[in-house]
Amino acid sequence: GSLPVHAARTLAARHDSFFVLSLFPEDNAHACAAHCDDVVSESVYKISRILQLLKARGTTDVLFIGKVDKRHLLKKLSYDWLLAKLTAKALFKNDSDVMELLITELKQHQLSVMSQREVLTDLFVPPGVLTGTVTDAMQRDITLGMRVAEQLSTSDIGQTVVVKDGMVAAVEAIEGTDECIARGIAL
Repeated sequence: GSLPVHAARTLAARHDSFFVLSLFPEDNAHACAAHCDDVVSESVYKISRILQLLKARGTTDVLFIGKVDKRHLLKKLSYDWLLAKLTAKALFKNDSDVMELLITELKQHQLSVMSQREVLTDLFVPPGVLTGTVTDAMQRDITLGMRVAEQLSTSDIGQTVVVKDGMVAAVEAIEGTDECIARGIAL
């Protein structure tokens, strides 16, 4: 995706000292290299090696950026011992449980996790209507969509809902936001 590239560009423009650790190099390592001279690839399944790399480079802060496409995770199952131990601790293997375990593990190694807001500030959209006027029918669709999205997010199924004329046309699952929106528009 483009978020890691945007983050690399922003950090480079700020003259921050950083390197990119690409867990899925086929997705964006080459594009990140245009903004960072130091791009390293490592398997997402090798948490112990990743921690060794971070320690060897004197890393103190980590920024998680970009999508971990669960379809990648379903294709290649070759966990190292630390990842197997961490995922075994998770009651469910949903995004928030796994992320919480990773953050806890990083803290035990004196690594802090940066907020994406620190780097992607210009991408955050303020709340409210950005264009046009919201009609009553649109507001009803928005209300329905928000209610369904909140229910989905608590189950860690997805966060995107497409609603049209009071009907839920698509909900996000493992395929991701873009494909959910495309499915909803196609209807």
